Amino acid sequence: MKQSLLVMYRSIYKLLRVCSVWKKIILARGSFWSVIPITFFTFSGRYAGDIDPTNICIGRAQGGDLHLAAVLPSETDPGRLLDLTEHAPRFRTVNILSESCYSIGLILHTLRNLGSSANLSDLSIRYKRDNPQLNRLPREHDYIFSSSTNSHVFEGLLKRISVLRLSGAPISWAGVSFSSQLVELELQDFTLGHDSKLSMLMTALSSATQLQHLQIISAKTFPDDPSSTTKPTSKISLPNLKTLLVRDLYFNTLHYLLSSITSRSHRLFLHLTRRTFEQAHPASEPVDVSAQDVLDLFGELTVDTLLLEAEEDDPWLAAEDVWEVLHAMPDVKHLLMHNWDYYKNFCEAIHNSSMPGSSFPSFKSMYFSGAKIRDEAAFRNMVASYSESLERMQLGAMIGDGSEFTDAHCPVEESEDLATWLEDHVPDFELIGEYYPLADFLPLEWQLW
Repeated sequence: MKQSLLVMYRSIYKLLRVCSVWKKIILARGSFWSVIPITFFTFSGRYAGDIDPTNICIGRAQGGDLHLAAVLPSETDPGRLLDLTEHAPRFRTVNILSESCYSIGLILHTLRNLGSSANLSDLSIRYKRDNPQLNRLPREHDYIFSSSTNSHVFEGLLKRISVLRLSGAPISWAGVSFSSQLVELELQDFTLGHDSKLSMLMTALSSATQLQHLQIISAKTFPDDPSSTTKPTSKISLPNLKTLLVRDLYFNTLHYLLSSITSRSHRLFLHLTRRTFEQAHPASEPVDVSAQDVLDLFGELTVDTLLLEAEEDDPWLAAEDVWEVLHAMPDVKHLLMHNWDYYKNFCEAIHNSSMPGSSFPSFKSMYFSGAKIRDEAAFRNMVASYSESLERMQLGAMIGDGSEFTDAHCPVEESEDLATWLEDHVPDFELIGEYYPLADFLPLEWQLW
């Protein structure tokens, strides 16, 4: 986010120096200055000079909507934020990144008295911490809103916003309700507590009757009873939900969430990592769960897109495990895989060997990044087995035999026989960089918008 702000405004200041005509146009158009940065670094450089951009941008933005982007240190001078209160009704989007709950609270405080005519629709808050996913139950100071005042301000803002993104720490969902205007919710990178705490989140979600897009990423909870799976105390329906993405969740968290939502009209994006086959426990290492328990859960779902992410040099699913996972999800249309090794038996596990009456996906698209193809013939056979359904494929891979990949192994390029063969057999085929991960597998970065 910080880098995006720097690039944005340094680019604007470069344009100002092109010629007097461009300078006049840019200074006259408020839309160029509608992103209002609150930072404790300056946009210094050859083109920008050393400036405090907040008031300059507010002045040049004229009367249009504003978009607040705050990158705050652990200690923030409240005096720097005095001018915001006057302009708060003009903010359509607010994005806060801070190492301090206090600093986050200061920004929210400037928004506490928004009237009915205020424009705010998007709120994003990232509490930046060294270790956001605690291996213990959270304490009061671990929450984004540790004071009742900030909680009340936040709950008031929920009545008007349509997009909410929260990251880095939990909030207490007890008594929280959303407005019917909320259409997008993203929660990422936090420890909530016991699985049963998710029931409060589910209750809050049930009030978001127009919710269309929900993402829950790298959230951690602990079983109420370590010896059994916590069952949801209540279930909800999200009738207008279009997409649900769950990524990098421990099995106990994943099971509770997916078992709580009864509606099935949405597209489910299931992003699996090693955590999928583990159960989190406070103050101890995760423990493995029964593969059959995981497969039983998958058998209850209708999955649209399956993402399988291997850890570097640690493929946590064996070939037979991949085969069982795919057999449990016959409805999957899109398969995305990153960092896997494609030996003969691994390719055979993905091979569409479905017979009449059996269950196996018929993929419409397949995406492979960071792939190491150990057996080219087996890889071709695997792709060919989807000839009746496959419409699109992306591939970024190294190819070669042997147990270890070295500089002697080559990336799959346009001139390679494999690439030519794929061009001929896949209607829409695209080569990507052999080391470039698909966007869905990139590490989580807090975005400006």
